[in-house]
Amino acid sequence: MKKSKKLTEYIIIKASTTSEKDTVEFAIIHLSPEWIELTIRRLAAIGEFKENAGLNHHCFWEAPLGYYSGPKDDDFLKKMLPKHRDWTFITFKPNEINALLTPKSSLEGHQFMITKNGIAQFKAYGKHNTEKFETEQFNLLKLITKLLKNMKKPRLTFLMATICLNFSYSQMKEKSANQKQLQLYQYGFSGFKSGCKPGFKIKKKSGDKGKTIIVRNYTIEQLFAIAYGAGTPISHEQVIIDVADPKKLQEIRCYKLFVPQDQIVNFYGIMQQNLSMEFPKYKITAECTDNEKFMIITDAE
Repeated sequence: MKKSKKLTEYIIIKASTTSEKDTVEFAIIHLSPEWIELTIRRLAAIGEFKENAGLNHHCFWEAPLGYYSGPKDDDFLKKMLPKHRDWTFITFKPNEINALLTPKSSLEGHQFMITKNGIAQFKAYGKHNTEKFETEQFNLLKLITKLLKNMKKPRLTFLMATICLNFSYSQMKEKSANQKQLQLYQYGFSGFKSGCKPGFKIKKKSGDKGKTIIVRNYTIEQLFAIAYGAGTPISHEQVIIDVADPKKLQEIRCYKLFVPQDQIVNFYGIMQQNLSMEFPKYKITAECTDNEKFMIITDAE
């Protein structure tokens, strides 16, 4: 079994279980043309319920190809899916699947859950107990859009484009409800400022007037470290960088953000949004391990 940089009909995705007897590390999903077409129709149906605030997800009776764990005494999963990757395309020979370890428990109640925002997850349960088996959540909209690029089916491509527009329109309507709250904060970026030492300071104005952060001559990586460390920068030793051109993360920037009093609770969330819009090529993930916070920077898909 090998990772593939090209699109294939199969993906491997991280998975887990609550079972004390079984071990599950990942699942394999078969992305057949029939499955893609069915999934697009399901997304279209879910789009009709997008504005229902009480809707959490739709549930379909469906299972992945299987839940598995890799060969014993082998770093199989780490090789296939590094810490910051939840899934990837794969190729394999038929006999390689037979070598993987499967749960001893009989599984039933297989579910394919899709939220109204296009996030999906597979789940299943032990037949004679309450043990749960589930994959990581993944962005189904993005996955299907990628797959359609390789399929010569204009009708499906058009349908998927319509679905994406419907999802985007609904998200815009949700954002517009909060527009009055969000339009008051102010921010800006600039390049290197000569005569200024690298550093940052946070000011909270008296009289409930808001909060400001001023950052001078910091690298892009350091800006992300402040935002995702909530004001206490994540140290360089706890930053994992996996991008095509790491040097660009060391470019120098200056940044200023002012947030009014009624939005201070979202101060660092707003800073994260600013950085995401300014540097859309990067995807940031924050994880806590042994009470230490780590930041993972990867190229956005």
